[in-house]
Amino acid sequence: MGQPPRAVIIPFGVPPEGRGLGLGLAALVHGAVQPEGASIGLAQLMAKKNETRREGESQKAAPVETFLPPPAWKDLVARGDTPPDVTVVITGAFEPPTAGSGILQLLAFDAKDGHTRARVDAHLDEDGAGSTLLQAFDELLKNIGCAPTLPRGIGDLGWEALESVLRAERCVLHDAARGGPHDRLAAMMHLGRAVEEAPGSQFAAGRLAAVAIEAAASARSDHAMASAALRTLTRAMQDAPSQVDLLEACAALQVRHGHASEAETCARAALDLDPSRGRLYALLSEACRSRGDHAGAIAALDRGTDVASDDVVLLTEKGVVLASVGEEGKARELWKRVVAKDPIYPPAYANLSAAAMRDEDPTDAQLLVDRVLAARAAQGDVIRQAIALALAKEPVGVARAARLVRLSKSIVERVPNDAWAILALAQALAQLGERAESIARYRSVLDLAPATALAAQAARGKLAVEEPQATLEIDASLRAAAQAPKSDLERVAVRARRLADRHEAWPAWLAASMAERRLEHWAAARDAAERALAIAPGCTLAHVELVAIAVAENDAACAMKHAERVRELEGETGRSLGALATAYLAAGQLVEARIMAERSLAMDPKDGAAVILAARVRAALEAKPSFFDRMKGWFAKK
Repeated sequence: MGQPPRAVIIPFGVPPEGRGLGLGLAALVHGAVQPEGASIGLAQLMAKKNETRREGESQKAAPVETFLPPPAWKDLVARGDTPPDVTVVITGAFEPPTAGSGILQLLAFDAKDGHTRARVDAHLDEDGAGSTLLQAFDELLKNIGCAPTLPRGIGDLGWEALESVLRAERCVLHDAARGGPHDRLAAMMHLGRAVEEAPGSQFAAGRLAAVAIEAAASARSDHAMASAALRTLTRAMQDAPSQVDLLEACAALQVRHGHASEAETCARAALDLDPSRGRLYALLSEACRSRGDHAGAIAALDRGTDVASDDVVLLTEKGVVLASVGEEGKARELWKRVVAKDPIYPPAYANLSAAAMRDEDPTDAQLLVDRVLAARAAQGDVIRQAIALALAKEPVGVARAARLVRLSKSIVERVPNDAWAILALAQALAQLGERAESIARYRSVLDLAPATALAAQAARGKLAVEEPQATLEIDASLRAAAQAPKSDLERVAVRARRLADRHEAWPAWLAASMAERRLEHWAAARDAAERALAIAPGCTLAHVELVAIAVAENDAACAMKHAERVRELEGETGRSLGALATAYLAAGQLVEARIMAERSLAMDPKDGAAVILAARVRAALEAKPSFFDRMKGWFAKK
C-alpha cells in the first residue's frame, strides 16, 4: 500500500479576513507532494469546543489555521494528538497581498527534536503571486527530500485567481461530519471565478472540470448538484472557450443528464480543438450509446483507437458498450486488460468491482483487493471499493481483518480525519484483538462525526469491545424483538429497557421499540425509539422504526420527516428508499411510492422486504379508482 507519510503539513496561519486560505494552501500541497515515495499527511487541528468564538461565528468545531512552532508540536505529541512515524513537520503563515503585506513564511522542522530542516521567506505581489508561491515551495520541498510536484500551472496565476483556487481547495477537503468534501458547490463557484480571472490558465480550467465531474458523480450527489456543476461549466466555457478540459467535462455531464445531442456537440467541439485526445472519442461513444446508437458508439471508439490504441479510457468504454449488448465476458476481459496496464484505474476498477460483487465465486473480488494492497498510491475511492469487496466477499477472520487494517490505514494516513475509514479501521482492529487501539479509533469517530450514522455504528462497536457480554445480551434482545412470538414480547421489551438503562445503549432501546411496535403499543414504541435517537441521533434504524410507528398512527408528515432523515444520513440505499416509499404510500402519493419502491428493489432484487413493499405499492395503485370512477361517484353523491 505504499509507505506511511514521512511529513505532515499544518494549515498555514492567516489573518482573520483570509480564513480558509491557510487550509486551502495546505490541502493543495498535501494533494500534490510525495516525499520519498509517500504522501504528505494533512493535520486538521480542530478548535476546542470551549474556545471563545466571535459574535455570529459558527459554534461548530473548525480546523485551526496557525503557524505551529516546534514547542507547540512537542505538546501535541505529548498529548497523543499526532499521527505516528512523522519525521518532518511543515508549517508557515502568509498574508494576502491585497489586504496585508503579502509576506509568506515557510518552515520545515524535525518532528522529534524541532531542528530546522528548511526555511523560506518570500513576498507575494498581486501579479506574480502564483509564481512566487511555486518557487518558495519548490525550494522548501527540495530541502526536505521532496520532488517539486506542485502543479506547474499555479505559476501563471495572479493573486485574484490564486485566492479563488485556494478557497476551492479548502472546500473540496474531506469533512468528517459531512462524510465527504466540505462544500463542493462553493468549490465550483470559486474555481469558476478563477477561470474568469485567468481564462488562459489550463490549471484553473482543468481543476474546475475535475471538481465538477466529481461533484456530479459522487454517491451523495443529487440532481441539483449535478445541474449546478453543469451550469458552472457552461459559464466557464463562455469565459474560456478554448479550454478543452471544460468542453470535455461538459460533454461528460451532459451524458449523465441524458442530454445525448448536447453531449455529442460538446465532444465534437473539443475534438476540433484537440483530435488526439482519446478520452473525447470515449465520450462521443457514450453519447451515441445513451441514445441507443451502438453502431455510432463503436465507430467513435474505432476512430479513437486510431489515435490512441492503448488508451485505458477507450478500452474501458468499449467494455461498457460490450456489456450493454450482453457481452459481459468480453467486457470483463477488456477491463482486466486495463487493470493489467493500470492496476487501479478507477473506472475499470469500479466496473470490475461491481461485476465481482454479483459473482458467487469470491476469487475475482480477492484479486481486486490484492491489486490495491500491492499498489503504491491508489485513489481513495478505489481503496473504499476494495474495503467494500473485502467486507462482502472475504470470509470473516484474522486474515481479512489484517487486510482491512492495511486498506483503511492507507486512507487515514492521507486524511487523518476521515471518519468512515477510521470506523473501518476500528472494526478491523477489534477483530484482531487490538482492544485499546480499537476503542481509541471508535472514540475518534464519535468526536469527528457526531450525530451521524458513522457515530451510531462507532458507539455500538465501542460497546462491543468494552462490554462484550452486555453486547451479546443486547443482540439477543434485538433478535427476540424481531422474531419472538407475540406472547413473549412483553418480557422482551422489559429486558431490553433494563439493558438500555444499565448500559445507555441505543441498540437496547431499539429492541424495546421493536417489541412495543409489534405489540401495537405505539406510544411506548415511539418513546423507546426517541430514546435511542437521544443517545445516537444518527441511528438510521431508529428513524426507520419511527417511520413504521408514524404510519401506524396515521401521521404521514412524521413518517416523511424520518424517512427523509434516513436518506440524509446514509444516502440513497435500499433501506432509505424503502423508508421513503413507505412514507409516500402512507401519504397517498402512490406514483412517488412506486418510484421509490422500484428503485429500492433494483438495488437488491433478493431483499424480501423490498419485494413485499413493491407488491404493496402495486396493489395500492391497482386499487386506486380511475378518474372516471371518481367522477361517477361524485355524480352519484350529488
